[in-house]
Amino acid sequence: MPYSYYQYQNVDYGSVKGFEINLQKRMLDAWALGVGYTLQFAKGTAADAVEWYNDHYYYNIDVPVIDYWLDFDERHILNANIDVELPGDFLLIPLQNFNNSFVFSYHSGTPFTPRDLRGNRLGDENSARTPGYWNVDWSLSRQFRLGPANLALRGMVLNLFDTEQIIEVHETTGCPTDHGDPEPSLDQFGYTSITSTRYSPQTDFNHDGLVTPVEAKQSYVAAQRDYYFDARNYLPGFRARLGMGIMF
Repeated sequence: MPYSYYQYQNVDYGSVKGFEINLQKRMLDAWALGVGYTLQFAKGTAADAVEWYNDHYYYNIDVPVIDYWLDFDERHILNANIDVELPGDFLLIPLQNFNNSFVFSYHSGTPFTPRDLRGNRLGDENSARTPGYWNVDWSLSRQFRLGPANLALRGMVLNLFDTEQIIEVHETTGCPTDHGDPEPSLDQFGYTSITSTRYSPQTDFNHDGLVTPVEAKQSYVAAQRDYYFDARNYLPGFRARLGMGIMF
């Protein structure tokens, strides 16, 4: 049986301009420091090779071939780290041979295209941006002498301050959780008794055997909110990992 095939003609392009600054202080007097900053301008007619094809033939969207901010354009990125290694003869005994590394990062957000509830664009392609976010990770280790061996305790704390880090949003609202669908009016809901096959105990909040219009609307709004919630719109929150090793 013959197989159909498709021929792609890629006439799109992307241009990335900017600069990067990096400063490093080597380990001296038990501490080291590094700072890196990136300024980026990513613009073009498509963020990937099949974007134009998908828009015109799959989604049937007529997008003019003009330069716009590409999907991965991120104006400012800042990374910094500070390392502290305390010696074995440090004044405070509990902190002897205690090593710490803090990594700070800031991202200014990526672009998206604002749309109405019907999917129509409300502005230029990628004319809005997701909010920026910052993060701090902490790595630590402590060594103890046990006869001929060293016991090493290690830990890693990711997103130390449990900051909210939004990476995707609904194009209709610019919010990671709110899709923008309006709440239905109360008169769209009726009464449902426990004798009806449409009765749901989860909707009957006071468990009196009768679902009122108010309860039905509250249940609908909660289900709608849960349907549009996507945990992938966020980076993970606070996480901690601990480990132990023995060195001879």
